[in-house]
Amino acid sequence: LLNALPILACQQGRSEEGAQHDELFGRIGHFVRVNNLSAEVLAEILLQARESPLDYFRNYFSHHGIHLTITEDGANEIANAAYNQQVGVRGLKSILWHIMEEEMQNIDQGSRVIRLDKKYVQRQLNKRNMSNI
Repeated sequence: LLNALPILACQQGRSEEGAQHDELFGRIGHFVRVNNLSAEVLAEILLQARESPLDYFRNYFSHHGIHLTITEDGANEIANAAYNQQVGVRGLKSILWHIMEEEMQNIDQGSRVIRLDKKYVQRQLNKRNMSNI
């Protein structure tokens, strides 16, 4: 939004950058600074949240007779990837999608257990060049 300020100012005939900010800030009642969630909090969300991003995948696989589990170190690895990419909670689902993509393509292989542990997660992230992000 702040990147659009010069465009708004030009359209309104203003050229002073300070006036642009004053006008914008005058229209907004309250400001809240939001800090990034830590990797630990992201892992906790994966493991314990009532609406964990894992729920979609658990439900999807359970409809095909597949049980999806996650270990604490697997959750930590996913959380670290999200933290390093600065994508927050919403990005967890995207990262999970990349990790689970291969399993979703092989959904017709019958009943089994998919265990998301540290080694599995690292292998999937490495395949997609997401490990060092």
